[in-house]
Amino acid sequence: MKKEYLNFAFAFLALCCFSSRVVAQGVTHVITLHVDTNTISNPNPGASCFFSVDEGTTVLDNSSVESFTIYADVGDIIVWQGVSSVSNDAVNIKMIKYSHGPRIFSEDEFYGESSVQGIIVRDTRGQEDNKYEIFFDVIHSGAKYKIDPKLKVGQ
Repeated sequence: MKKEYLNFAFAFLALCCFSSRVVAQGVTHVITLHVDTNTISNPNPGASCFFSVDEGTTVLDNSSVESFTIYADVGDIIVWQGVSSVSNDAVNIKMIKYSHGPRIFSEDEFYGESSVQGIIVRDTRGQEDNKYEIFFDVIHSGAKYKIDPKLKVGQ
């Protein structure tokens, strides 16, 4: 009897661990920053940029780079990548940094070489918008830029 109880307890524990891993893995949302590398300049890099998303990602606002907003859920993975919209020039997303609003990621900063990703860990239903700064560079000019779109978690 004791052995059966231990086997059941072990099986139950293993099932709980497996189930939490399955639930924790959400949808991957790929956000692509398109940059006109011939015209981009500071202090307004957003004027030469626009975003696109992969199929299955809901865009809530695409009226400008700064107001660009997608919908995502806790457990979803957000991947930011950059491309030049006019040439073969490389656009590298180097860092995503928390700016203001409720934090939705476990870290305030995420780093990468050409793309950056983070996993959403908090729901923000009924709270203000989240703002995260995207730092990127354009290879041919060596210049660095920053824009700050929004994310909403939960609806």
